Amino acid sequence: MTTATAIMETFMKSFIEQDIDRWIELFDENVVFEFPYAPDGYPRKLEGKAALYRHVKELSGMIKIDLFTAPAIHQTLDPNVFIAEFGIKAGRTVKTGKPYLQNYISVIETKDGKIVHYKDYWNPLVVLAALGDESGQGADNRMAEGKKILITGGNGKTGSRIARRLAELGHDVRTAGRGKSIFGNAIEHAHFDWFDESTFDPALQGVDNIYR
Repeated sequence: MTTATAIMETFMKSFIEQDIDRWIELFDENVVFEFPYAPDGYPRKLEGKAALYRHVKELSGMIKIDLFTAPAIHQTLDPNVFIAEFGIKAGRTVKTGKPYLQNYISVIETKDGKIVHYKDYWNPLVVLAALGDESGQGADNRMAEGKKILITGGNGKTGSRIARRLAELGHDVRTAGRGKSIFGNAIEHAHFDWFDESTFDPALQGVDNIYR
C-alpha cells in the first residue's frame, strides 16, 4: 500500500466513523488547509493543526458521511505531492436531513508521512443547497446562467458534446486538457494536466461549476 493510499484510507474511514482524534493525526502541526471554492461566510484557509481540528469537529456535527467512493490517486512529478479524486456516495446534513453528495479534487502535500498542505476543491453550490441556503437550493442540479463552466476532458467524446451543447445554449464554457482544443477559438480552452499542479489554478480561475 502506498503512502497516498494509506493516507486516504485513514482519512475516509476516520470521517465515516467520526473519529476526529484519529483523523487529525494525519496532519502536521503547522498544516495549511485551503478551501479555494468556499462560499462567502465560510473559511477559505485554516492554518495549524488546532484550527483544523476545531473546524472539522464542528463540521462533523453538521454533516454525516456514510460512504465515500474509492479514491483515484494521481501521483505528481513531486514524490511528496499527490492528487486524490473522490466523492461522497452516501451522506446527509444533520440540520436539514438533505442528501449531501459532494465530489472532491484534493491536492495533498506530505512530509515525513504527515500532511503539510491540503488544497480542497469542491462545489460550493452543493454545500449551500444541502444546508438549506435559499441561494443554493436546487443549484446542484442545474448549470446556472451567467456562470463559467469548466469541462475537463473537453476534447473527448462525451466532454466535447457537453461543451458544444452548453455553448450553443449560451453558457460561458471553458474546456481544459493537455492538448489543443478541437474547437479552435470557438470555445475558451485552458491547458490542464493532472500531473502538473501549476496548471490547476489557471484552469480553475473564475470557474463556478465543473464537469469532469
